[in-house]
Amino acid sequence: MLKKDDGILDELKKNTDTLADWFYQRKPVDSKLVEAVFDALRSFPEEAGKDMFDAERGKQFQNRFLALSKAYEEEDFVLCADMLHHEFAKGFLAGKPGVIERVRQRPVSKDIETENQQAFFNRYGVKIPQVASDDLVFSTGEALDGSRILFVEEGRARIRMNSEYDPSYEAIRWADKYKSLENVSTTIVLNGLSNGYFLRALKMSVRSNVNFIVYEPSEEIFYFVCKHFNLTDIFEDQGIRIVIPSMGEDALYQEINQSMNLIKSNIIGVITPGYAKDQTFEEVSRQIHDIDESESGYRQNLAKAAFRNTLYAFSVMNQNYLVYDLIQNFPKDMPVILVAGGPSLLKNVSELKRAKGRALIVAIERAVKVLLDHGIAPDLMVTIDPTKDPGFLDYKEVEDTHLLCGFEANVEAMKPHNGHLVFMHSDVRYNELPGLRGRLLNFGDVGGGVAPAAFIHFLHMKVTHLVLVGQDLAFESDLTHADGRNDDLNRYPLFEVDGIHGNKVKTRWDMDRFRNFMERKMREYPDTEVIDATEGGALIHGTRILTLAETVDELCQQEWNIPDFFAKLPNGQTEEQHDETVTYMCLRLKELRDIKAMSPQLAERCHTLMQECKFKDISTPKNNRRIDRINKLRNKIYAMKVNNWLEETWVTDRYSIPDAYWVLQNNDEAYFVLKNAYDYYMALPRYCDSLGWLIKDTFGFTEEEYEDRITHALGG
Repeated sequence: MLKKDDGILDELKKNTDTLADWFYQRKPVDSKLVEAVFDALRSFPEEAGKDMFDAERGKQFQNRFLALSKAYEEEDFVLCADMLHHEFAKGFLAGKPGVIERVRQRPVSKDIETENQQAFFNRYGVKIPQVASDDLVFSTGEALDGSRILFVEEGRARIRMNSEYDPSYEAIRWADKYKSLENVSTTIVLNGLSNGYFLRALKMSVRSNVNFIVYEPSEEIFYFVCKHFNLTDIFEDQGIRIVIPSMGEDALYQEINQSMNLIKSNIIGVITPGYAKDQTFEEVSRQIHDIDESESGYRQNLAKAAFRNTLYAFSVMNQNYLVYDLIQNFPKDMPVILVAGGPSLLKNVSELKRAKGRALIVAIERAVKVLLDHGIAPDLMVTIDPTKDPGFLDYKEVEDTHLLCGFEANVEAMKPHNGHLVFMHSDVRYNELPGLRGRLLNFGDVGGGVAPAAFIHFLHMKVTHLVLVGQDLAFESDLTHADGRNDDLNRYPLFEVDGIHGNKVKTRWDMDRFRNFMERKMREYPDTEVIDATEGGALIHGTRILTLAETVDELCQQEWNIPDFFAKLPNGQTEEQHDETVTYMCLRLKELRDIKAMSPQLAERCHTLMQECKFKDISTPKNNRRIDRINKLRNKIYAMKVNNWLEETWVTDRYSIPDAYWVLQNNDEAYFVLKNAYDYYMALPRYCDSLGWLIKDTFGFTEEEYEDRITHALGG
């Protein structure tokens, strides 16, 4: 016979709570666990005997067990979890009353709507939209613990958004599954604010430096909960950003992208219980995933090559040009025809002959050969890829043609065109190089490809007409590019999108990402009319559809002296500014030498604290002083400009870089953080050596010249 202190009883209570947590955390139903717990509960009164159950209590138990079984049959798993935890594990199995007692309702401010409105406006500068729903009915109720809860009714269905027993406990148990988040900079993107219970619990369950972006897809729910639930703590929390649809079609995307770019954060998507997968949330999540995958692959495979190319650009800045000056001097009413290399280019390329001298013909690298084969020399070529085959631009006919290129474009593609390079899209932190302050432009996300990058630059020029040619972004046959060098069609899965002629065409994720990017950017630059004269491929929403012949007839009426326009561009730097840049690079070499010397000290001190984590308390005053000394050294490194180069471009794995702010809440967490830092600082000297060699090789100065410049620069 079971007794209160019986091990079998303890095991049953444990299993009952385990099943409750399983339901709270919305995990797939484990039928074996359900069967085991339900069978044990069904026979529990008989096994426990009269010592725990008299006739009345036994009847009460059976009635509640029948209610539990009914809730399970109706797949009301949150109710199952509530009953298992509150009524059985904490009630009957603990020898207490089976039904939780109702307590006094917690007071709610009479001015709650005003307080929420004020807090939201103070934080975001917009008012909470007052939107009523025609299809949904919202109401509040009172949980058994006195908390206010939310109900949503649609037709005959009434959805309970919170536990009717204890909504805070439900939210805490749900959030527990996220406690194992990696100890790296993380941003959680939460689909659904609801009435705040789940967000608060999730924030409590993760590290304090985790950021939150919360998307509430229903402004009807948002308006209702702001009238009945106090959300001021959420609105005022600087670690939480709220996004609602009326903030703009791209607001969620921009928030997440900013978090990735500025905070260098790992993005994790979470859906609040009670919410379905929202289309906007899903689409943005997919786009962000693509960006993150691209960024991870970029750092792994291309980052060092890109920075090598960037250093070359700085070494020849005095002989070339900046897109900033191109934008400042470009006549806005000159039509720009942006020619990509899609297969539809073969349909209408000959029409470009009539546009020569009457529009700026800009050719993406894959379109150059096709244009030349048809006797058309582009006025400007474009390349950005750090490893793109330079052969796409290696033609005698375009030796003197200007090349619009990213700083990170393949150095082997840039070298043959030195003297005709127009540099675009650079990180603004290079503004401090002599002569470049205010003349380097960065548009953040430039679409991930050469055509979108060129597209955003001409939109930023605010040209009146921007014409797209060869911009298929889809496949209508086995041909992927007009130049005959076909990509592997099976490299990525294909899917269908709307075609330009009202048909369906096949595309893949990277091309569809370009299309989404272009559509977003057109909404940001409404003064530029974008004409799609591709005559095939995917439909780019927001463009005006014309044939290329119609476009030339309509727009290309005036002659322009395009060579003269380029001849008047100023160089990116003067000779004096170039010399100052060489000295600037020497100072970065000195910083690399200093970081290399400090890294072993940091590694040793981290190792000492790792041993403390194993055998002692990390939070002792002595260890706090040790951590302070580590942070002083780290702050010296952070103050060095070259450290940004190391972290942003040269260290291959961004997640290996220690967080600037350490959260050491306990020994286990401290050990993880310190071990990560130890590994990083052990490897850092090698990164310093390789980057230092590259700087010396690119700028071509000897060790003696380097020492002389350092001595002079430091006043020695």
